[in-house]
Amino acid sequence: MSFRGRSDAQIVSGLVAIVLSRYSGMSPEAILSVKTTSILDGFGLQAHLSPGRRIGLSGMVARIRQFALEAVVSEGESDER
Repeated sequence: MSFRGRSDAQIVSGLVAIVLSRYSGMSPEAILSVKTTSILDGFGLQAHLSPGRRIGLSGMVARIRQFALEAVVSEGESDER
């Protein structure tokens, strides 16, 4: 799967770049297997983000996972035909 995103805020643009670089190019199944808590834990950024940015980041990851789940379901439905 491939993802794009941007923000006018530089900090958010950086977060978007980190998340998208982690998920772009992965299969839907691989995306769904990634532990969502591990995305930024390795960078130690969670402690430095405002609550609003943490919520926004969680929302972005949730949306990517939703796209992946929809792709898996769609593939399953086309296989059944």
